[in-house]
Amino acid sequence: MTFYDVIDGLIDAGDKVPAVKRNGDDYTTARKIIHDELASQHDVEVGCFHEAGHWAYSLPVVKLSGGNTKLLKVIGPRIKYHPATNDKSQKYDATPTGLESPKIDRPDYSNRLLKLLAKVAVAGGESVSQFYGPKEKRGDTNDRGKFCALHKEYRFCLTRSIIREDADVYWLQALKDVQNDFKENQLLIASTAEKIKREVFYQVFGLNKSTTP
Repeated sequence: MTFYDVIDGLIDAGDKVPAVKRNGDDYTTARKIIHDELASQHDVEVGCFHEAGHWAYSLPVVKLSGGNTKLLKVIGPRIKYHPATNDKSQKYDATPTGLESPKIDRPDYSNRLLKLLAKVAVAGGESVSQFYGPKEKRGDTNDRGKFCALHKEYRFCLTRSIIREDADVYWLQALKDVQNDFKENQLLIASTAEKIKREVFYQVFGLNKSTTP
């Protein structure tokens, strides 16, 4: 079994695409995106540390929002299918690795919560930088785009009088904050990354699947 056979097996196990839609150029492209991101065991390990960073900094957000932190979990590679609508073509979303948050009530929009979410957004890339060095690909381009969309939503709901600064200001301040307190979370992130390797990607690393609850 080749490395890509293992990755394909993980994709198939987590696939959210109806069987009849697992074909065509768009679906093939989605699989290729995952293959390109998870091209080696090293890439997978880096991805585990990336998601572990997000996970650690998501805990305060979930608690503040009244969610169950036990439902906060990292997922392996998967593809999600969006059927065509009257104004949009069908779409395949490829996720090499990701973080699933528990379903919580509509957020209590606040500047405080937005700042916490900014720390969550930057934590994945910063975790990679801290553990693997500044030359390693941080993998946070998508994180930044998602945060910018979130910032726009919060500014719309709270108005510019409350969310005065642009998204980049929140991002850079969050990055500084995470860098300053990273040592406090370093052990938690490292142990979480190892847990992700055992529970989500154990086939990649030749491990036995963890039975830790």
